[in-house]
Amino acid sequence: MEDSAGGVPPPSMDHSGQALRAGRRRARWPWYAGGIVFAVVVVVTAGWFIRLPYYTIAPGSSLNVNERIEVTGARSYPPEGEVRLLFVRQRARVNVWRWLVASFDHDIDLFKEREFTGGQPPAQVRDEARADMAVAQFAARAVALHAVGYDLAEEGEGVRVLYVFDGLPAAGVLEEDDLIVAVDGEAVRTTAELGAAIGHHAPGETVRVTYVRDGERMRSELTTTAAFDDGRPVIGVQAVPPYDFPVEIGIDTDRIGGPSAGLAMTLAIIDELTPGELTGGRVVAVTGTIDLDGNVGPIGGSLRRPARRAADAEIFLVPACHEGAYYAECEADLDQARTRAGGMDVEEVASIDDALQALEAAGGAPLTQVG
Repeated sequence: MEDSAGGVPPPSMDHSGQALRAGRRRARWPWYAGGIVFAVVVVVTAGWFIRLPYYTIAPGSSLNVNERIEVTGARSYPPEGEVRLLFVRQRARVNVWRWLVASFDHDIDLFKEREFTGGQPPAQVRDEARADMAVAQFAARAVALHAVGYDLAEEGEGVRVLYVFDGLPAAGVLEEDDLIVAVDGEAVRTTAELGAAIGHHAPGETVRVTYVRDGERMRSELTTTAAFDDGRPVIGVQAVPPYDFPVEIGIDTDRIGGPSAGLAMTLAIIDELTPGELTGGRVVAVTGTIDLDGNVGPIGGSLRRPARRAADAEIFLVPACHEGAYYAECEADLDQARTRAGGMDVEEVASIDDALQALEAAGGAPLTQVG
């Protein structure tokens, strides 16, 4: 009774209290650990879903373009070699983690959204990339067919609508394959004349467009709008000459946008239409745009990025640098591409003729006229 009355707990009671408190601490640790794990999971997950106002251009992949060409209406010669398209991958409004990677990877260019798009919404940027690819395909078909000897006659007068941009005045009025023959009553015979006729108006003014659809002559009034890049008046169509292609050429460019596949598609079509191995039976890496005159133009980004994907190729055809404000920058870019290509032969080409000559000099078959 004295021990109890003295206020000192019996030893057995003290040990049990310590054990109880230790047990409580041990019981709390799973909750603390679980809370930390949960917080980490939330942060990581949020990093994947939170989008930032930045765009990236990074090394893409390589595609065997020959496998994506289908010819109808002419004999084809499936090649053993490969024309490989090297392209860059563009991502819009990247998440937090891609932004972090791009911030430390020198091969990934990081752009603020407004700097990259000029104020255009992402949907409009994607639409323009699809339009650029449509034009690249058209030019590749035209240049390739002309190169192998086909005559590209024009179907009537005027210009053909190749692409209609979403959300612009022509959407829902004009359609692909419509033949625009006049603007404001004045005949239109070329794409330059179409641009000039619309350019006579200020953005917001009305133009009268006369066009032919399925043999029926039609007329519509459209209100011009200002182009995002330079403010010029536009109605929202991409027009091309009304060529009557004597051979049907299908090109599978699923999930590829922009114009930089033009040269690769042109060479792959020529290789498919002609006997012999245009590439000498080897793998040839290619990048560069093509226009209707057969000129090769630069891609939208540095050549050092696609050069990383050219390791299994023996030749790399790239757009030649042209004298001008960016000549020194272009030459420096080519030097980096040669370094990244690991000693592979990097050939500068300014035209389809240059590209064909480079391939022949490297052991490829000379061009054959089949048209």
